[in-house]
Amino acid sequence: MRIVIDLQGAQTTGSRNRGIGRYSLSLAQAIARQRDEHEIIIVLNGIFADSIDPIRKDFAELLPAENIKVWHPLKPVHAADPANIWRRKASEAIREFFLASLQPDMVLVSSLFEGFGAPRHLEWIRGCGTLRILL
Repeated sequence: MRIVIDLQGAQTTGSRNRGIGRYSLSLAQAIARQRDEHEIIIVLNGIFADSIDPIRKDFAELLPAENIKVWHPLKPVHAADPANIWRRKASEAIREFFLASLQPDMVLVSSLFEGFGAPRHLEWIRGCGTLRILL
């Protein structure tokens, strides 16, 4: 089974050192340690570039480097600014296509609620066939 874990909940400045960030990272690491024959892919949001290398290091002994994927949204996308609606919608489509391209059996989204002003993309994924979303 191919399990994709969206770790954006561990990427935002406001969350990465708080409960949800620590929880998200610890949960993903535990899943990676217990993966057996399952393939684990970690997905990161490229807009949070400063968190990518530290997360790669956190998984260096658990997963092959190629199992950590980064997608890149359009900028800016803060939901609080109405001028960003079209970029946010386009970025949601980019994320959806990116996740679908990984052909997951399941996607684990560690946090759907990461602050209204944060440049996040956590909309429901559509059009991925039998894809299941776990919260």
